[in-house]
Amino acid sequence: MRNFTFLIALLMCTVGFSQSTLEDSDLVGDTQRLPQKVESAMTSQNAVPATASADGISSAGMVVRRAIQLLQTDPIAIQQELDASQSERGVNTSSSNFVSEGPRNRSMADIIPNAGATETFAADTGDFFYDPTDGVTGGPGGDCTTTSSGNTGDYPNCGCVTTTTLTGTGLEVEFLEFRVFGTFDFLMIYDGPDTSSTLIYDSNLNSDTDTLAGMIAANGSAIFTSTTDALTFEFSATAVVNTCGWEVEVLSGGGGGGGGVCPAPMLEINQDVEDTCMALISQTDLAQSYIPTETESAGAGIKFTAPSTGEDLTLSLWDALPNAGGTMLATGTTVTTGDVWVDVFWDPVVTVTPGNTYFITIEGTVTECVAGSTNDPYPDGEVYANAGYQQFPTFDYTFRTYSCDGGGGGGTCTPGSLETTFAGGNGNFGNMFDMNALTDLTIDSFDIHGDTGATFDVEVYAKSGTYVGFETDPGAWTLIG
Repeated sequence: MRNFTFLIALLMCTVGFSQSTLEDSDLVGDTQRLPQKVESAMTSQNAVPATASADGISSAGMVVRRAIQLLQTDPIAIQQELDASQSERGVNTSSSNFVSEGPRNRSMADIIPNAGATETFAADTGDFFYDPTDGVTGGPGGDCTTTSSGNTGDYPNCGCVTTTTLTGTGLEVEFLEFRVFGTFDFLMIYDGPDTSSTLIYDSNLNSDTDTLAGMIAANGSAIFTSTTDALTFEFSATAVVNTCGWEVEVLSGGGGGGGGVCPAPMLEINQDVEDTCMALISQTDLAQSYIPTETESAGAGIKFTAPSTGEDLTLSLWDALPNAGGTMLATGTTVTTGDVWVDVFWDPVVTVTPGNTYFITIEGTVTECVAGSTNDPYPDGEVYANAGYQQFPTFDYTFRTYSCDGGGGGGTCTPGSLETTFAGGNGNFGNMFDMNALTDLTIDSFDIHGDTGATFDVEVYAKSGTYVGFETDPGAWTLIG
């Protein structure tokens, strides 16, 4: 992507012409960044207890039948589980004496299910998938060398069943660490989109298959490859004993629907109003809701109040908020290059339904403030920020979305126009604006909004990168026409 900035200079003495900047460079303004909540406790979903069933799970001619005891109320059964845990103390069943260090320093996504929920995630190559969390324990980390260690990375004693489906073209995953408390807790893996699909792994197959070493011995490796572009993980945990759970790397994923990155992204929604520093990414759980107008989503962008360089930005598209049972439809990460606008494009483009509400989540390491407006400039969406996705109905981030011209294929040239704002009275004889060229772009004309009846000459200057910081530096600009 090439970024160019244009300066249109009006060689005349007149007033009342347009202010064509995407940001008022003279604005100091009142910054109204959303306050970070002192009490940043994570909002968790209530675990959904499973119903005990003896119907069994049919797979490849065999029937696996198991009495599922989740919320143990029988004192004898509870004691049996505690005794079994005690007998394993001091016996290291991990293949590597591993105590997980938690999330890795990378730009791809961590997939962490909500305990007791049934969820589906689009998995991309490089993503990591972890055991569920109840907001207190679980997810990345955990002590695989023992049981009931007290490590907050150990999966929760939720007394629930968590069903998670990963989807992706050519989906293949590898367990880097694995341990559940066998007989009482178990993990079933299915080659397909739900638990009626073919069963390909049962952690209670024998006394060792609840560990990574036992998984490798039984399966031939710690790698599982889907023949259906989906893998479903059904995890049952009691309310008594826990251990580390798992860390899984997605070796191959993404794709799905074909087309790859859109060759000709088209600007769809452009909420470019900015009057405040809205929120910092470090506040966590930032999201903007919106309603698409086209059937395919190719990407999204957000604007910061100052340029960012060398920092990661991850934008993801969801059909509902992550803490409200939403499914991630697409995600992408880019490194900032010194602009205030930062765009991320999905690989592949995804199908959306015009009229439905979707959510763009904002994550990463960017330290600059996300720009926005408190005056409800985009009535079809709103800001979410702070732990638990706190809602701000009349606020909007400064954001934009892209559709795909030609639906992910082709990309023929279509003449069009771009319109800047018409705010006047900036006290200058000229206008500056940034233009991000997503594909080869030819500009054949400019229309100027000036005083009625006035005549003037126009000079057009350009530079690579943003105009921000170069408003008063003539040497940075080149006359092009």
